[in-house]
Parts: sequence; structure tokens; C-alpha cells
Amino acid sequence: MSKVTVTINGQDVEAEAGRQLIDVIKENVKEEVPHYCYHPGLSVAASCRLCAVEAGSKDADGNVKMFPKVMMSCQMKVTDNMVVNTHTDKSKQHRKEIMEFLLINHPLDCPVCDQAGECGLQDHSYNHGQSESRFREDKIKQPKKQVGEKVLLYGDRCIMCTRCVRFTREISGGGELYVHERGNGSEIDVFPGFGVNDKLAGNVVDLCPVGALLDNEFLFKQRVWELKSADSVCAGCSKGCNITVDYNKGVIYRLKPRHNPEVNDYWMCDEGRHGFKYVHADERIKRCQVRRDSAMYDSSIENAVDSAKEMFSEFTPETGRKLAVVISPMASLEEQWLAASWARELNEQAILVRGPVFNAENDETFKAGFTISKEKAPNRRGMELILETFGGDQMTFTDLVEAAGRNEIEGIFVQGGYPWQNWCPDEMVEKLRNAKVLIVSDILDSKLSQRADVVFASAVWAEKSGSFINDQNMCQPFEQGIETFEVGVNDLTVFWQLAGRVGPADLELVREELSEIKNQSCSKEQQADTVGA
Repeated sequence: MSKVTVTINGQDVEAEAGRQLIDVIKENVKEEVPHYCYHPGLSVAASCRLCAVEAGSKDADGNVKMFPKVMMSCQMKVTDNMVVNTHTDKSKQHRKEIMEFLLINHPLDCPVCDQAGECGLQDHSYNHGQSESRFREDKIKQPKKQVGEKVLLYGDRCIMCTRCVRFTREISGGGELYVHERGNGSEIDVFPGFGVNDKLAGNVVDLCPVGALLDNEFLFKQRVWELKSADSVCAGCSKGCNITVDYNKGVIYRLKPRHNPEVNDYWMCDEGRHGFKYVHADERIKRCQVRRDSAMYDSSIENAVDSAKEMFSEFTPETGRKLAVVISPMASLEEQWLAASWARELNEQAILVRGPVFNAENDETFKAGFTISKEKAPNRRGMELILETFGGDQMTFTDLVEAAGRNEIEGIFVQGGYPWQNWCPDEMVEKLRNAKVLIVSDILDSKLSQRADVVFASAVWAEKSGSFINDQNMCQPFEQGIETFEVGVNDLTVFWQLAGRVGPADLELVREELSEIKNQSCSKEQQADTVGA
């Protein structure tokens, strides 16, 4: 695109021709013009009228002619020699009047509103509003409505920005929401017989700037100022949506999408949004365990590692005893690398096994192109990259089960991490148990973990840092949010200690080793290129 020069508050900036003025101001002047209805992922409505600026143009002689009225910066596209002033007396007075108008019917219920603490209406009222309202008539009260299975509407808080309506028409494509009536009787509603229940429904809650649309599963659970956040990547499918994990005192309360134009834009699906419940499930394996005399006993991490070392000590090329290590597509790239490294260091003939990848019937693609991948594993491509790099003897998980059933494999290490309790069916467990040594690292208690000789209480993605390679072959790092259980451990530490490496597991050192993989790496340079803000 061609470049144009725009003067903003006396500062000349260069921008792409045709871009929305509100975005150019934010990116170049480092200030955000107040707004409600505008969202960069949706069409322009210009209905809230809050983003007013004074604008004009400069002629060839440098003379500036301003438009007589304030202009809406969300609606204007930048042109060459445009002149903009964002905080003139005229624009400030306009915003005060607009804020007074928007608050006419809005209830003063901030103390009980889930949006309090991250509410645009609170912020803009404080920064751009008036200290009191001149409105003395009775407020119009709109009813509370359940507009979807997990979406609740507090109509009296709505300021008619129509973000939610535009989302259902432009992004998800269902068009369930609409504006009912006109004037002071306007309200958001669903068409009769419909509800906001598709797999992108939760995004309308994220879009609402004032707490009118609420998530039933987060309602009254936490005050947002008590939450901490960590940048992460959704582990629900191979798309790898960039997200933030909001948590408090070791408990996850919500997941929200994080903007990445190359992956998920501004959105995420409800499967990923609400799919973290297993993290705090009663079935979580909370302690490492070691089998002694046919019974399982709780163990420290160090004792579990020492027991595993002892059990695998005879699986060397000289003994001829076959060892197989299952590399899980649920594990991080760094964990997969260390697992394969440890296996081949212990026995260069060790068999590397592709962990099972579970799939839905089809991908699900919505109107704007957002796709939920049918592949329910975040790092299959990472797993395949690791296996391709190490080469040697390999097999599928199904082949491993059959080989174990024929007593051809004597030692098995299963790296799990699946969010389903019985991902390994009973008949497979019985065959795997034919092995003389069965060691499992998993997150949920199951028949497989109950039949193992050593169990490592593994960490989920939110409890560790690492990287996934998504379905577009983009390597995306994520940060640890909550702490693991007292004796829980991520697989990075398990294989680091099994390999006899000194000191605590060093994630950056493992990434340096990974950067040596040809054509694809997880170096810092690649992270900067592929990971969204």
C-alpha cells in the first residue's frame, strides 16, 4: 500500500493510505482515542460517537483548513496531508456530552458487575465524562435475559454499541442477535427460537465493553483486579489460539483470546475457552507414585526418578531388552525433545512411538474464516519434527500396544498429558501391562496409571512454559501461569533428571539445542516472528 503523511497533534507520522484514523492514532501517538462501538475485527458502526476528533487538511502551501464539526475517527480513513487534533476543547466537550447521554439509563451497579475493574464505561466516564448527570427522569430498566446456554444479557447496562450483533453476523455467521425497537426503547435481543449457542458464542462476552453480556461460568466468581494473567497457547486443538490465562491463588478462572492476526485474530472457540476444567478435576494425579510389592505408594519426585532409572538400567543395547518411549502430541516441543534425547542416550536402539492423536469428524469453519481444527492435539507437528530428527526405530501407538501384547517390548515409558481420563482403553492397558516395566507420566488418574510401576504427576500446559507447533507450522511459546501441585512435575524436569543432567531443568538451554534442527527451530528469533502480541 502507498504511504501518506498525517499530522496528529502537531506530529507528522507516516501511515498506510486508507487505514482507519483511530488505529493510526493509537499506533503512532501512543494514545487510545476513547470509543465503544469500534473494534478492529468488525465493521465500522460509528454509533457511540465517542471517538470524536477535530480534523482537516493541509494544502500545498502549508495552510490548514479544519472541518467545521468534530469527526468520528473510527469512520475516517487517513489521507495524505490530513491534520488531526485529538484533545481540543471542542472534542473534549463533545465526549462529555456523549458520556452523559450514554449514562442516562445505565444503572450504578459497579460493585456487583463482573466488568468492574476492566470496564470501558468506568474508564471513559472518569477520564472524559462529567461529575454528575442532569438527567432527573426515571431510568428505563431492561430485563435480564439468558440469550445463550452460557451467555447472560443484563439489558439495562447495554449502551447499544452493537459489537455483539456485528460479531454474530460477520464473524460467526449465525446472526442470532439483533437490535429490537428504536430510540430509548432499543435493546439487544435474540430472534425468537434462536440463541447464541454456536462454538464462538463466548466472544460476544469479550467484545462487550460494559458488562451487559456475561459468561455464566465466570459470573460472580472473581473480581478482575485480583486476577493475574499469563500469555499462553490453547491446547484444545492444533490451531494454537493465542490466549491469556487469568488465575488467582493457583486456580484458573477464565481463558480469553489474545490477538494474533496470523493464527486466531481476536477470537477463540468455546471448546478451548471452557475446556480447562480438567486442570482442577478431582481425577488429577496429584502425587508421583512408585509400586512396591504390588501396591502403589506416594513418592517424591527424586525417588520416582531414581526408581525409574533403576528399572530402566538394564535396557541397554548389550542386554537386548527392547525399550519404547511414547512421545505425546500433548507435550511441549521441549519436553518431546528431552524425552527422545534421553531414550536414545539410554539405548540408541530405543523405539520412539508416535502418541495417539484424537480427531473430530471435520474441521469447523465459520463465516469470517475462523476454523476449529478437528485435530485435538496442540503439538502433533512438533512430535513429528522430533521423530523425524531422531530417526531410527519408530512405530505408532497402536503397533506398540500390539507388540507389547505379544511380549516383544519389555520396557515402556508413556508420555500422556491428554485431557481425557481413559484416553487409553482398557484392552490396550492390559496389553501394555505385559511389559516388564511400565512407567507413565500423565495428568489424570486412569487404568493406565493404576497399572504402572512408576507414575509421574505431570503438569498441564498452564502449569509450565514451553512451545507448541500449530497446524500452520508456527512455533509458539507459552508462559507458565499457575503452579503445579506440591509434588507435581513437568516432563521437562522428569527427562532432565532421568538423563542425569545437573541442576534444575533449563528451558532456554533446551531451546538452544532445538535451534539446531534444520529448517525449523524454536529459537528466540523465530518466536519473535511468529507469536502475536
